[in-house]
Amino acid sequence: VRFSRTGIRLADVHNKGYRWQHEAVVALAGSDNPLAFELTAEEAQEWYRGRDVWPQTVPDADDVIVTFQHQPLGLAKKVGSRLKNSYPRELVRDGVLFSAPV
Repeated sequence: VRFSRTGIRLADVHNKGYRWQHEAVVALAGSDNPLAFELTAEEAQEWYRGRDVWPQTVPDADDVIVTFQHQPLGLAKKVGSRLKNSYPRELVRDGVLFSAPV
């Protein structure tokens, strides 16, 4: 009998430390997290297209959990005045995210 591991991978080890897994952040992070940063509908649509986001107000922290309507979308790193998108390439969508104005 062969068993596979159950659960989700939280992070991967890299030479400079750890890198959180997208699935773990989306599943476990809440909107009340101090690192949560809310995006507008237009910014969320750009996020799902895999593009970096230039928000009106820049977050204080260097690493943030971007959210839309209080739901976590993923991780971002603040680089200057933009949020560098770390959305997994296999999940990127090029179409329209919202069918009606939000």
